[in-house]
Amino acid sequence: MKEGKHAALAAWGSEHRCPGGGREMAYPHSERRKHERYTFSAPLEFGLLHDTGNDIVRCTTANISADGLCIYLDKPVSEGDELAIGSILPIICKKATVRWVRKIGIQLYIAGLSCVSSP
Repeated sequence: MKEGKHAALAAWGSEHRCPGGGREMAYPHSERRKHERYTFSAPLEFGLLHDTGNDIVRCTTANISADGLCIYLDKPVSEGDELAIGSILPIICKKATVRWVRKIGIQLYIAGLSCVSSP
């Protein structure tokens, strides 16, 4: 993600909350949350575990819970992708699975991640 995009994503996120963190977006209403979501906006880096290119993806967090997080990113990911989290978070989450992803703008996506392991 280019320098300055984190600020732009954070500004966008202050008006368009991630599901469970304020204004609701397209999200299955039938799903029940185990843990409360907390607003948390910070840069985040991850790599796709099954990607041979070893690309680092930079994104911005929107909210976190005890077992997951919501992110804004400018590259699409797919449901079921496994990610290696390379940034320090206030929760223990070094590996996560993409549970859902939505395109919300031109080269702008929102995704929900579920933590699947701890260090």
